[in-house]
Order: sequence, then C-alpha cells, then structure tokens
Amino acid sequence: MVVKNIYDASRTSYNLLESLLEWALLQKGMTYVENKKLNLHDIARHTLELLQPTSLQKNIRIKLLIPKTLEVFSDVHILSTVLRNLLNNAIKFTPYNGEIVISAEENINEVVISVKDNGIGIPKEMISKLFSIETKFSVVGTAGEKGNALGLILCKELIEKNGGKIYVESKLDEGSTFYFTVDKVMPNVDAIN
Repeated sequence: MVVKNIYDASRTSYNLLESLLEWALLQKGMTYVENKKLNLHDIARHTLELLQPTSLQKNIRIKLLIPKTLEVFSDVHILSTVLRNLLNNAIKFTPYNGEIVISAEENINEVVISVKDNGIGIPKEMISKLFSIETKFSVVGTAGEKGNALGLILCKELIEKNGGKIYVESKLDEGSTFYFTVDKVMPNVDAIN
C-alpha cells in the first residue's frame, strides 16, 4: 500500500509538472503547430496503452469507437496531449468497474472527438470555470486522486492554437463528455504531404 501511495503521488506530481511546462511554453510562444495527416485511431490506441495500467487498477472498461481509417489534419503532439489529459481525467473521475468511451464524428470540415465517462459528473456552476486560469479549485477523484483542472486549461489552449474548440456536457452522478474538434483531412491536403 505504501508503494502504491508513493507511485500515485509521484505520478500526480509528474503530470502537474508536465502540464505546467507545456502551459509555460505556450505562454512564451515556444510551442509550434506542425499539422499533418494523422491516423486518429492509432493515436487514440497508443494513448489508451499508455494509461491502461491506471484504468486496470480501477477495472475501468475503455471502448475505442474510432474507425481504423479515420484521418485528421492536426499536430501530433497537441492531439496526443489533449487525448491523454482527457482520458486521464475520465479515469480519475470514473468509479471502479466504470466505463469510458472514446469516439469521433465526422462533420463537413472537422472531426469531433469525444471522451465520455460514467463518473461523478461536474456541477453546473463549475462547468464554466473548468477552462479558466483565474479560477482555482481542487477536486478529488473516485479513488482519492487529486485534480486541479490545469490539464483542462492546457487542453483548451492547445486545441485553440490548433484551430479547434473544446467543450463539455455533464450531469452529476451520471458522468461527463468532453468534446474537441480537429480539422478533417481534405482531398487537397494529400497534395501538401
């Protein structure tokens, strides 16, 4: 039990430091966007593999409902970071034996990616504050994990830098769904790559 507590504390500290570093680089204009054609399913699968040990500790089932051939036009670092943060939060706030679904829907010019959980949900009054650096709050996950919303602020800034948007729908005790958009691969993009 002591080893698990040390592991959890070091993981939380590492995630916080990583988010702070990425956010600081964004603020200094040192993060560059290099959009290219990417296979969304492969990136989501890789993210799942990274976070699988954490989800297994809580016996959380994660469904990946993204077509294997779906391609997006995005920065690989931004896409990976946002997916990792949203999935990590979903695991954190989903109860033992819960479920998370990662899916994507194609629109005319964009793809809407969603990370849906059946966790504790977010109170209405907090939803508008989730993506704001001015608001400071701390939330505890279903297994005592700590959260401070810095990862969500980073996600918002990264997605906006990539030309997309991020938003959330949530109900207390029913769960949350975070959505974000990325550009769809258009026929003329193939000529660029």
